[in-house]
Amino acid sequence: MTLKEEYKISCYEELTKLCETKEVYLVKNIENNKLYVKKKLSLYNKEIYERLSKEKLENIPKIYMTVEDKDELIVIEEYIHGQTLAEILKGDTIQDEKQSIDIMIGILMILEQLHHMQPPVIHRDIKPQNIMISNDGIVKLIDFNASRRLWRDAVEDTYFMGTVGYAAPEQYGFGQSDARTDIYACGVMLNVMLTGEFPKENLYDGKIGKIIEKCTRLEKTARYQSTEELIEELENVNSSYQIIDNMNEKEIKIEESGVSKEVVNDKLRFRKWLPVGFRTFVWWKCILALMGYFFIIKTVFETVWHDKDGSLMTGIELWMNQITELILLVGYVFYIGNYAGIRDRLKHFEERKVLNVILDILYLIIFSVGIVAICVMGEMFFC
Repeated sequence: MTLKEEYKISCYEELTKLCETKEVYLVKNIENNKLYVKKKLSLYNKEIYERLSKEKLENIPKIYMTVEDKDELIVIEEYIHGQTLAEILKGDTIQDEKQSIDIMIGILMILEQLHHMQPPVIHRDIKPQNIMISNDGIVKLIDFNASRRLWRDAVEDTYFMGTVGYAAPEQYGFGQSDARTDIYACGVMLNVMLTGEFPKENLYDGKIGKIIEKCTRLEKTARYQSTEELIEELENVNSSYQIIDNMNEKEIKIEESGVSKEVVNDKLRFRKWLPVGFRTFVWWKCILALMGYFFIIKTVFETVWHDKDGSLMTGIELWMNQITELILLVGYVFYIGNYAGIRDRLKHFEERKVLNVILDILYLIIFSVGIVAICVMGEMFFC
């Protein structure tokens, strides 16, 4: 430590210790009277802290100073006014899926920034104690002591860091940590938020339970491969808790809307039965859907049909063929668009995309043959 660094560090007056087991202090800068956090780390990665101090990343504490002194690293960083997720969970205020998913999406959005750095930064210690909820409700990620850069050619981690229960298998020497390591810990923490227990003790049920199970698989290749993929899954679940307030896709939390659950359910039930393209009430999607349906109808009624002898088809026979074509085209759109959850109701293979595609094609073929058969029988009856 140089004299200049020693002077700068001396400007931070220790007020109180923030952690019983670690050298973490609340300090006040005597020059500007602002509060900061001072850490003394014996096991650390100075490169990570230096990189974070240079990057403009959202929702992580700003790093103001890093100084090596003998065998420890002194870090001065932003003080966040709020509570850790661990403190909140102790108070039993995290009670429902909606809150838990919102917090998890906030964490994943922070990790997305870290994972897209060059080279990527892996946090490796995602747990409730390292998640802060600020007084204005913003999710923050703290404590990068276990973080490391991703070495593309490395086979396994050189040393173990993390927290038992949240650490992925590769952190115990079974491979190298990467983005999927943080995803594993996120799955564990989501289960803890919802049940108070680890997945191996009590796996949460329903759609979220399946997401947690995939996050926490032993093989990295079987988990979600990126934070973006996991965010998309959680947002799909989250959409069932949202009400579209106006044409600008303004989403209102059910808890804050003052609307009864019965009214909410009625609105969601009504939206479910709207044609594909109109269920979200997003204006540009509605316009595209109108154009698509107009094109289908125009195509159907402008198609020229001929009898076996080559003459133009007319009358009931023409109408039956046009109705068949219309049902088939609209049916394809409705199936692919999952109208009324039809694709969810039909059995699909778990995590096997190729087999799911084959199964979808088979369903469409069966649907096509069935509609054509019905219309041929109708022609025979009416004609």
